[in-house]
Amino acid sequence: MMGAERKSARVRSPQKKRGAMTWEDYVVSDVWVDCDPGIDDAVMLAALSGAVERGRVRLHGLSSVAGNMPLDVTTANLLALASYWALPHVPVARGANRPLVRAACDAAHVHGANGLGEVEIPAGDRALANDSAVLAMHKAICSLAPARRMRLVATGPLANIALLLRAFPDDAARIQDVVIMGGSTCGDNVTPRAEYNIWADPEAAHMVFASGVPVVMCGLDVTLRSGLSAEQLTSMRDGDSERLCALARMLSFYKGDPAAWPHGVCVVHDAVPLLYVLAPDLFQGVRGVVEIGLGQDDRGETRLVAAGDGADAGVAKASGNATPSNALVLSLVDALGFQKVLGNLLQAVR
Repeated sequence: MMGAERKSARVRSPQKKRGAMTWEDYVVSDVWVDCDPGIDDAVMLAALSGAVERGRVRLHGLSSVAGNMPLDVTTANLLALASYWALPHVPVARGANRPLVRAACDAAHVHGANGLGEVEIPAGDRALANDSAVLAMHKAICSLAPARRMRLVATGPLANIALLLRAFPDDAARIQDVVIMGGSTCGDNVTPRAEYNIWADPEAAHMVFASGVPVVMCGLDVTLRSGLSAEQLTSMRDGDSERLCALARMLSFYKGDPAAWPHGVCVVHDAVPLLYVLAPDLFQGVRGVVEIGLGQDDRGETRLVAAGDGADAGVAKASGNATPSNALVLSLVDALGFQKVLGNLLQAVR
C-alpha cells in the first residue's frame, strides 16, 4: 500500500475495563444503515438485529438503494428483512433508483432473481416512511443531541449518501464517519480495476470521498477474508432456528461460486462495515488519500495515491504537499475473531 507502514485502526472506548477489551466494551454508536439487499446485506441486517438486542447500537433508520438488485426489489427485501429480523420500528426509507450519472447494472447473477438466493421470507409488517432516504437521514441526523454524531453504514452504491451531502452540506459536521463496503487496493470483482459498489456509481463515490466527511473503506482487502466457516453454516442450517436456517440457505446460493470462498470461509462482504463499528480492534488499516476513477478505463478504481503514517495520521503526503487524508483504508482483519463476533451476534436473533 504505497510503501506505507500498516498500523492498527483501533479505536479505544473511554469506558475501557480492566483486562482485554471485547467488542461489547466499545461506546454505543448512533447508526443509520443504507443498503441494497442482497444476500450479504441480509447477514448484515441479522447481525444488526443482534447488536441492537444487546444494546450495542442505537439504530435510527434504514434506507434502500438500487445496486445488487433494482430499487423495487431492494426496498421490498429491506422491509421484509427488517420485520424478519425484528429490527426496531425505525424509519425505512426508499432511496435512489439509479446511479447519479450512469445506467444501472445490478448483480442478480450473484444474488438470485429475488436478491436473497431464491429463499422466500414473509413480507412482514413494515411500511415505508413518507420521506425519501435523503430527507429521512437528514431528519435523523438533526434529531441527535448536540454532542452526538451519526455513523452512516453504507453497503451498496453511494448515491443516497452523496445526495444527502449535496442537499444538506451542514449535516457533514454531524456525521462521525461513513463506513462503506466498497473499493479495493488488492484486486477486483467486476473489472480488472474495480469493486462492484464503487464501479456501479463512481460519481457518487467521488462525491462522498471528496466531501470532507471521514470515510472508512472496508474493501475487498478485508472483506474477502471476512466470513463464516463451513461449520458455522452447517450449525445454522441444521439447528433449531428457522430464521438462521433461512440465512444459511441464502448463503448456500454462493456454494458453486469459488469467489465466495477465497480463504476457506463464505465471505459476507456487507457485514464487515457493521463489525468495524462494533469491534474496530478486529481490523488494521492506513489513513490516506483515496481517488475514484471516473474514466472509461479506470471506472470505479479506488486509488490510494498517498498514505499517511498509519491509522492515527490525519495528513497524508502527496507530491510534496500536505493533503488531508480522506479515508481509513482497512487492510487486515482478524478472521477468527470476525467469525466469533459475527456468530455471537447471529445467535442473538434465533
